Amino acid sequence: MDNADVIIIGAGPIGCATAHTFADKGARVLMCDMAKGPLTRPVAEVLFPPTVQLMRRWGVELPPGRFARGTGVTFYEHGHPEPVELRFPAEARPLMISYTDLADAMQESLIERYEIELLHGVEILSVELDGSVHATRGKFDTQYRADLLVGADGRTSVVRRRLYGDLPETVTSLTASAVLEGTGLKGYEQIRVITDEHGRSVRIQALGRDLIGVGLDLPSKLPAEDEVRDHLKEQFWPLLPPELHEPLDRAAAEEDGITWTAEGFRTRRSYEHGRIAMVGDAVGHVHPLVGIDPTMGFLDGQILARYGRANGYATARPEAVGNIEYLAHAFYRVLMGRTPETVEARRGLLEHLRRDPAAREAAMWLLAADERGEELLPLMDELEGIEVDDEDEYGGHVGAAR
Repeated sequence: MDNADVIIIGAGPIGCATAHTFADKGARVLMCDMAKGPLTRPVAEVLFPPTVQLMRRWGVELPPGRFARGTGVTFYEHGHPEPVELRFPAEARPLMISYTDLADAMQESLIERYEIELLHGVEILSVELDGSVHATRGKFDTQYRADLLVGADGRTSVVRRRLYGDLPETVTSLTASAVLEGTGLKGYEQIRVITDEHGRSVRIQALGRDLIGVGLDLPSKLPAEDEVRDHLKEQFWPLLPPELHEPLDRAAAEEDGITWTAEGFRTRRSYEHGRIAMVGDAVGHVHPLVGIDPTMGFLDGQILARYGRANGYATARPEAVGNIEYLAHAFYRVLMGRTPETVEARRGLLEHLRRDPAAREAAMWLLAADERGEELLPLMDELEGIEVDDEDEYGGHVGAAR
């Protein structure tokens, strides 16, 4: 179809969720994605119960043995014998799955819906404020038009760049991501986050049967291709559990076994303009260590569909998430800051969480992108009063980090 009620650019999990949400309301949806095949990224996703309930309603079938339910998050602080353990209550236990498996399942769920058409291999040449799109697919130029055009095409969003250019993104670190698979790779339903005084961190979580997702975050330059294995051993072997050394070393030796990305944050401001709206990481994002972005993206689509148009979405959505976004960013800055001031603030935050059950509960809800996390506001306001170094080693603010 050349015309639709809604055109969605980007067929990742957030784009698919947005398509389902509009189709639920009877809209005819056309989805366009640049990729010509399956979406592959060796990174882990965390989805909390409200999003999981939506997926169940849409008939999303996850691959057996390739997902897990999280029990909580444990933070290990360098040099401190007592970790901080956050436990999710039964009603807040998240689904943990690899991005690739999630994207495949979400796209498969669209097939039975006659209201949705998905086109692969579409390159966007231009977008207009009247909701029209000029694109190429194969050898053919095509013009599409809709009442609403939705950019769901991630951090390097073509739709956002066509409208606003390269909006600033603060890059704070590099992250090496891998999905490790093999007999004996069990446990980690309790997500483990390990930090040290140099700004390095490790995030480990179960993704299924004998399947583990690992994210390694470091504030340094990208190593040369032939130095990756030695670099990982030097930087992270002391932080990683020994049973993950060999599987990670194998992944580093494989082509595309590890993906390096520049990580940081972009403030969520570019929600809509004209007949165009954006959802998920196309709007903005925080560091994946905090893990709220997938839940935020699903909720973007829900609120946009509630309005049915771009006008008003840009007011309603920030009102719903402003405090959570601020808290998530502040939480990350305090956890990973490298200045003496932020190191001291981190000690204060973790000590407060150790002794205060109410603070631990609020932190747990923050990680779930739930408004009950706002109970942390007084503490984070106090900690954010210090001078925090936001400068990075990649030139400060950049427009397109990945």
